[in-house]
Amino acid sequence: MQKRRKIKIALGIVLFILVWRAWPMIGVFTGSNLATSEDFRLIDRVSPPPSGTVVSYDGFSHPGWNPKRLCLEILIKPRRIFHGHAFSHSATETSTVTKIAAVLSDQSSFEPWRGEKACGGFHADRYFRWSKDSKTWEVLLCMGCHEALLFHDGQSLRCDISRETAQLIKNVEKEEG
Repeated sequence: MQKRRKIKIALGIVLFILVWRAWPMIGVFTGSNLATSEDFRLIDRVSPPPSGTVVSYDGFSHPGWNPKRLCLEILIKPRRIFHGHAFSHSATETSTVTKIAAVLSDQSSFEPWRGEKACGGFHADRYFRWSKDSKTWEVLLCMGCHEALLFHDGQSLRCDISRETAQLIKNVEKEEG
C-alpha cells in the first residue's frame, strides 16, 4: 500500500509540473492573452517613456506556423511569461534593443488597431520593458502583423505599429544582423 501511495504522489507532482509549464498554451491557442483595450485614446497613458532602463526578451515560435515546436519550447525550454506570452529566459542585451526601444518610445510609432491580420494572428516576437522612477511600461511586439500590446499602470492597449516604424525596426535588425 505504501508503494502505491508513493507512485500516486509522484504522478501527482509530475502532472502538476506539466500543467504549470503548459498553462501559457491555453492563452496562445484561445487568444485570451490578447484581452486588451483597443481604445487608442489610451496611447498617452500606456506608451513608453523616451528614457529609462530597457530590457528585452525574444519570443518563442509562432503558434500558427509551428504549434508543435511552440508547445515543446513552452514545456521544455527555460522561459519567462509576460501577459500570457512565452519568452526566452535570458534578456537580450544588444545595441539593437536600445535602438528599437528608442523607436517604440515615440508615440507616432503607434496607430489605432485595424483588426485581425491574415498572418496567422498576433505572436509576441519581442518583449520590451522600460523602468523609470519605480514604474514600468511594457510593449509586446509582433513583427509579422505589425501590432503591439502596450501595458502600463494597470491599463493595456492593442494597436498597430506604422509601416514606417516596422521598416525602421527591420532596418535596425538587419544592420545589427
